[in-house]
Amino acid sequence: MTTIDASDLLKNGPQYKPITVEKDDDLKYDLGRLCAFDFAPLDQEAMKKDATQHLIDLSRDNVQLLFTHIFQLPTKVVPDGVLAELPSSSSVLPRSLPLPEDKPQTTWDKFAATKGIRKIKSREKLVWDEQNQDYRRRYGYKKANDDGKQWLIPHNEHDKSGVDPFTKMAEEKKEKKEKQKSKELKNKKSAQLERSKAQGARNAKQKDDISRTFALVSRSTASLGKFDRRLPGEDSAPKIKGTRKLANLQEVDVSAEKSKSLGLLNKMFSKEDTVDTEKAGRNFTREKQREAHKRNKEDLISGQAFKKQRR
Repeated sequence: MTTIDASDLLKNGPQYKPITVEKDDDLKYDLGRLCAFDFAPLDQEAMKKDATQHLIDLSRDNVQLLFTHIFQLPTKVVPDGVLAELPSSSSVLPRSLPLPEDKPQTTWDKFAATKGIRKIKSREKLVWDEQNQDYRRRYGYKKANDDGKQWLIPHNEHDKSGVDPFTKMAEEKKEKKEKQKSKELKNKKSAQLERSKAQGARNAKQKDDISRTFALVSRSTASLGKFDRRLPGEDSAPKIKGTRKLANLQEVDVSAEKSKSLGLLNKMFSKEDTVDTEKAGRNFTREKQREAHKRNKEDLISGQAFKKQRR
């Protein structure tokens, strides 16, 4: 029988360093992110001897100081061990990616914004089925809470006697489908009518444009289409609305044009002042009224300010 000395086991066993650290605690801590920052310069002599071992020892001491500070926080005991309640973080971390840019609005987005239309979130496809105690589709084949597969319908006091509730349910479902189908047909007819109206307006505008172009071309000759050769069944050159000057050029009275020009020249170079006294008087009166109105408004504003100061 051999005896074992406990002191020998302690000497030969693994040696753990104590929780105390022989260095100044000058670290900056962010316990919310479990971080500690050491801004002290490195020991150059220790780095020259063994840089790897010096960095390992320095990191171990800093981690020990970090855990010492962590377990100085309020703690709570759970079945898995002791947990420390971490405070909120004090460090601001930069983003790994830039902020996403706003997507350009589509035509529908702009229309919805002007009309105040909000986007409805899509509902879940599966709902709870009370009869089968399972999640099933909301619509379609094997949908949840299908009325057609109910074997029991509760009786209502307002229901008529002698009416089969299953037959009534089937008729209501059929009427609902027919009503929906009639609404769809009505919407299609109204949409088709609007499209036909728009197409008719475009055709009418196109017809007017063609007629106007034909009228301009037929009057683009030197004689304004008067002596042009006509096709069988073609009328004379059509008149163009809104071209009064062109119409006046067809037949010119030389004497009237001469008197009109001379009268304009005499009026321009005459030494007598042609002043409309009535118009000048009206302008003068209007200007005086405008000045009086402005002066009254200024007096009213100054009076209100004086009353506020007295209060």
